[in-house]
Amino acid sequence: MWKRLAVGGLIPVTLAASFGADGATAVRPEREYVLGVTGSDGTTFRASCEIETAAGVSTVEIESAVPVTRAFNGRGLSCKLTQTSAAGGITVTLQSPGGSRTRSSTQGEGSTVRLVVK
Repeated sequence: MWKRLAVGGLIPVTLAASFGADGATAVRPEREYVLGVTGSDGTTFRASCEIETAAGVSTVEIESAVPVTRAFNGRGLSCKLTQTSAAGGITVTLQSPGGSRTRSSTQGEGSTVRLVVK
């Protein structure tokens, strides 16, 4: 399955399912994921997050200065963040249900961080 991006182009979209002991298809439940973006004062960024839900895949665009915290409910989340200011740096944290965290940092205009959880 392919999904058209708002800015053009196609990306592959994986639909995930698992099978129970009886062979029936089990669908992953929706959960809350929390995205946090921090960094140097005045640092700006642009983000595009795709949220997989029971209804399909939706995209949320964010353009802001740090700090930002957003919660998403879904079966999976994929975010690409690009720093838009020349100075400073950003640290991106994605917290999954159960408390596991993914954290990545970058600095410099045009630098990019991509985080994916399923």
